Amino acid sequence: MISVQNTYDFSIDEILSAVFIETQRNWKLSNLCFMDRWILTYSVDGQVTYTFDNQYKTIKKGDILFIPPGKSRSATTSSFSPWKFIVIKFRLSNMNDETKAILDSIPNILQLPNHPVIQGFKEIELSWRTKKPGYTLKCKGLLYSIMYQLFCEMTRDMEHSKYSKLLSNVLSVIGNNVHENYSVQALSEMVGLSPSYFRTIFKQYTGFSPIQYQNYIKMHHAYDLLTCEHYTISEVADQVGINDEFYFSRLFKQVIGTPPSQVT
Repeated sequence: MISVQNTYDFSIDEILSAVFIETQRNWKLSNLCFMDRWILTYSVDGQVTYTFDNQYKTIKKGDILFIPPGKSRSATTSSFSPWKFIVIKFRLSNMNDETKAILDSIPNILQLPNHPVIQGFKEIELSWRTKKPGYTLKCKGLLYSIMYQLFCEMTRDMEHSKYSKLLSNVLSVIGNNVHENYSVQALSEMVGLSPSYFRTIFKQYTGFSPIQYQNYIKMHHAYDLLTCEHYTISEVADQVGINDEFYFSRLFKQVIGTPPSQVT
């Protein structure tokens, strides 16, 4: 089975709390550590000094704290500028290796001034506090969005590479035309690059060769169509641009890991 690169994924099992806190002067915590929960904190105002791994860090307005399970920390606020913050505590599961690697790469302190993720903190806190019908579902959706945006920040070097916009457009063309079979020559001409160089940067950007990526998109679309139970295998093969049903079945099993006849 061909597996996609960078398929970041996890499950938010439970949000334990989402609350706004205004500390008193000279507020402190000492060697706090949770083994069963993740913590995200947005600094609304004031400042606090945190200690991670014997290093002192000053947290100011607009900063975000990311605390994984098992991370010990201590903190104390300034007597002149008590800390105000929103803290979200939650549990995650079903993390694949790519996700674990990204989570490990997120620093404990992020500075994302005026970033859209900040609005997510405010919306979660409000929804959790007011507890309108469906608030847990809404809060999970908002937290997924926050985590996705943080993941994007961790991978922004790739996203902001010289050819990222060009390659992103190529991926859109492929995704919007799954019935087409583009040659490397045709795809490279879309972005004005030589076929050999295009093939190289495409692999760096996606983890696939151009043909492998097209097959990945085609077969997963075929899988979705088959699960609808409205089409025959032959009809699905035709919709993804493959006229040979036997070749389609072999390719489907290679990419998905199971024959199309066993999809239910």
